[in-house]
Amino acid sequence: MRILTLLLLAVSVNLFGQETKKKTVSNDYPPYKETFYVLKSDQETKHGEYKKTYGGLSIKGQFDNNKKVGVWEYYDRNGQLEQKIDFNSNKVVSTKPMTLIKDYFVKDRDSYKDVVPEETPVFQGGQSGIIYYIWNLRYPADARRMGTEGKVLISATITQDGKMIDEEILDGPGNGLKEEALRVIQMIPDEWIPGKVNGKIMDIKIVIPVTFKLG
Repeated sequence: MRILTLLLLAVSVNLFGQETKKKTVSNDYPPYKETFYVLKSDQETKHGEYKKTYGGLSIKGQFDNNKKVGVWEYYDRNGQLEQKIDFNSNKVVSTKPMTLIKDYFVKDRDSYKDVVPEETPVFQGGQSGIIYYIWNLRYPADARRMGTEGKVLISATITQDGKMIDEEILDGPGNGLKEEALRVIQMIPDEWIPGKVNGKIMDIKIVIPVTFKLG
């Protein structure tokens, strides 16, 4: 059961010329902790410095009236810089290779064709961020009892506005593994930098493998 704890800290500062209040939000599943500022006049609006830690990963950045601005930094479990994104230009400054994603397809009229985009879709948080959600796998009881292992392939489309939609099972072993793989992939938030084909931002379908292994 998801448990959400909200701790309000009555600290007023002045960032970007507006009065703000500091908040800390922690969650048990999936586990994370966020520290950020909101406007005192509208406490649903993030405004100022933002930090998040989750599963050993961390994020640092800035909000301006709920909009990500400036360069955001994403760190892996070893504290090494995984990725930098400049949200003023919506450009990936640097990122470690996202080798987890195996295939890319672009829609051509009513069907998808295999392509190699000159700019592939990039998850905000990098490969480590995707793996964080995959690590929330719960091995299905039937699969554990039957000794079922293997790789499930899940496809999804990254839209031009950075959302992930149309998650779908392509292939994989049964006894609940396919359904569980789909569940964790659907946990990945709509926080993507879209890809480009021939200089144009396009909807791009990706394939993510999810591996189940006992022991």
